[in-house]
Amino acid sequence: MGVDYIQIIQEHQAELAKLPPRFRPGSLFLFIIAMESIRHIQTIAVERDAPRDGDNHYAMVAPQTVIMAVATLEAGANEIIEWLKDHPTHPTTVPDGFDELRIEMKWLLLPVIAKWRSFDKSSRPWQDFQHLVALRNALVHPKGRNLSKTIDWLKQRGAVLKDSTPSDQFRASLTLKTAQWAVWTVRHMFHEMTSRVPKSWDKASHGWAWGHYVEPIVIRSRKGADVARGTKRQNGRGREK
Repeated sequence: MGVDYIQIIQEHQAELAKLPPRFRPGSLFLFIIAMESIRHIQTIAVERDAPRDGDNHYAMVAPQTVIMAVATLEAGANEIIEWLKDHPTHPTTVPDGFDELRIEMKWLLLPVIAKWRSFDKSSRPWQDFQHLVALRNALVHPKGRNLSKTIDWLKQRGAVLKDSTPSDQFRASLTLKTAQWAVWTVRHMFHEMTSRVPKSWDKASHGWAWGHYVEPIVIRSRKGADVARGTKRQNGRGREK
């Protein structure tokens, strides 16, 4: 059955409480809201009559998850840039106008500014990130948006309801699986950024707070399978199906 999002949320909140106040990122609170949205999708009675394909179904609050997922990534980029500027052993100069950049450019430039490994734009999760932002933009700025590539991407993830008409595919993409994919994308973007921080930067001592998105919280589904943060566990690391 489904992942116990209540338990994941409680464990995130417990981890937050352990951090000194200045190391509690606001982005993690936004992420908790995104996961709360998924829990809501899985539990509210009104969803029972929603159009569905097997274990996937239309979800009225899926847009909230998508919007909060992108908000988490944007807030996280802004927090990380402040962490770079204030780092006690590797203070980093940030170019003027960084705050005004689009979210994709912020994430692309962060490792460049810090002189870490850059992102591979031709692979996941960067491609998921781009499609997530495109979906968010279509939700909040719908005029003139061409989502055909993003809809195709979501179809490959099994997130778009089958048998939907071409004119209804945007609505058919607002599903439980799309919401879960949005959360998956947030986790993996922060994982990729965390993996780029060199050991010499001493994340533990200098308050790198964004590893809490990706620390291995392993829980049990009702069927008894190991589940890592809402994804099937393979080779010790949670991956999307």
